[in-house]
Amino acid sequence: DECKTNPCDNKASCTNLPGSFSCQCNAGYAGNGHTCTDINECTAACGANGVCSNTAGSFVCNCNAGYVLNSADNSCSDANECNTGAHRCPIGVTCQNVAGGYTCLCKSGWRWDSVRLTCADVNECSAANTCTDPLAVCVNLDGSHKCVCRTGYNSAAGGACVDSNECETKGDVCNAFNSQCVNTVGGYRFKCKCNVGYFGDGRMCF
Repeated sequence: DECKTNPCDNKASCTNLPGSFSCQCNAGYAGNGHTCTDINECTAACGANGVCSNTAGSFVCNCNAGYVLNSADNSCSDANECNTGAHRCPIGVTCQNVAGGYTCLCKSGWRWDSVRLTCADVNECSAANTCTDPLAVCVNLDGSHKCVCRTGYNSAAGGACVDSNECETKGDVCNAFNSQCVNTVGGYRFKCKCNVGYFGDGRMCF
């Protein structure tokens, strides 16, 4: 039995044969059995989503964050945190899985704050031209906003701001017979003007 004299490499196994013997390198090693060298499995193992560490006769896969080891083929596949519950989206916020992680989807008008782990209001008024009418002022609200017409203007169809005619809304503020009301654009102002041939302050004309 030639195997009793350990004729093979110490990383190989010896098989006694009739009148002879055979040396075969152990798993993770390559060679003729008399000389065996470590196989660097890291040239093909783990894939792009993990880090392979070669060891004597073997290797170790350390998957990147957000990935888990698939023992069937030693590859790293995406860990669906939304399915496993390993996410930090609060109740009422939708978890959406992405490659290597997840994101929390807030309702319209809100954005995910990854530091405070909550949905924060989006200030739509910080963007330019949120209100298309230059006579409107943007007012931010929780999860929304509104466009408010400036003083002296009213909101019309389509969100346009039109002048508020105080001569019409305030009724008969001037002398009904000898004067006329003159509206001032863009303000709660009007003036009473005496008709031609009369004098006075417009409220009283002689």
